[in-house]
Amino acid sequence: MVDKKSVSTIILAAGTGDRLGGKGKAFVNICGETYLDRAVRIFSNFSDQVIVTLHPKEILEMRSSFDEYPCQFVEGGDTRQASFEKAFMHVTGSVVLVQDVARPVISDELIMTLLKAAEDQSAVAPVVVIKSRDSLS
Repeated sequence: MVDKKSVSTIILAAGTGDRLGGKGKAFVNICGETYLDRAVRIFSNFSDQVIVTLHPKEILEMRSSFDEYPCQFVEGGDTRQASFEKAFMHVTGSVVLVQDVARPVISDELIMTLLKAAEDQSAVAPVVVIKSRDSLS
């Protein structure tokens, strides 16, 4: 398994949440935990560097909320790609995990599988099957 010290995680969370009424998806609360809280908590188990992109006005508010985690906050860009590029400038690990905070279906098992695959491959990506009970045919 890849050493935690060599893993950097980028969590893309700078979205403005226009379609959600102006509050970013990072702050959607489910079961008492925001998407951002959940992502930081889970990825911190595997990474000694967690870089979170946020909207500039949210960075100061969030810093103290994550003191127990190895978080570094970076101002996001105008697009998801621009946010990634800004965060990537701070990466120190030889393995980089990237998570869009709006996709909260992550688990320790999924991350372990990705890290194991990263030992033999230069890039890996997960595909998570989500069973749908209600759909249009």
